[in-house]
Amino acid sequence: YNPLVPLVLNTKFMKQLSYLCLIPLVLFSQVTITLALAQFADLSGVASDQLEAINMLSSSGVIRGYGDGTFRPQAQISEKEWGLLVSRAIHDQDDAGLTDEPITRLGALYLLSAMWHLDWHQETLAANFNDVYSNSDIQIVNYFNRKGIIHGRSTTEFVPQGMLTRAEAAKVLSLAQSN
Repeated sequence: YNPLVPLVLNTKFMKQLSYLCLIPLVLFSQVTITLALAQFADLSGVASDQLEAINMLSSSGVIRGYGDGTFRPQAQISEKEWGLLVSRAIHDQDDAGLTDEPITRLGALYLLSAMWHLDWHQETLAANFNDVYSNSDIQIVNYFNRKGIIHGRSTTEFVPQGMLTRAEAAKVLSLAQSN
């Protein structure tokens, strides 16, 4: 009689049992990921970082698509939609005073900072982008850019008056939440 045999057999059994338990877990997680990606029918071609943000915010109920099963990632987002997303992220559903007009990239930063009571006024006045001119605009863009929440559309241009897309909004909000 070898006293180690039951221990070895028990260890083999435990390994087999753990594999049997892991297989359904792995399969379930694959199904969950596939379902998250399939939640919106029009996300092919969306950048992976934006897709990750869309899926994360969708699963937490912050972002919702349209009734036809689409997200419309390249569509412009309105001021009201952006405000609603920001307020949902902080669990406050108030969208009073916001319009259905598309919101600019710069406008989105001002609204986000106002709703979340962020203090960006001490930020540097050194212009990182050649298309951001006023001191307050430079400060707020620098604040969000330094934190990695939003970047320029190129290394030299922020495009402050460019309209924020729904995919960009998801990424900005996701990064803002994690900061």
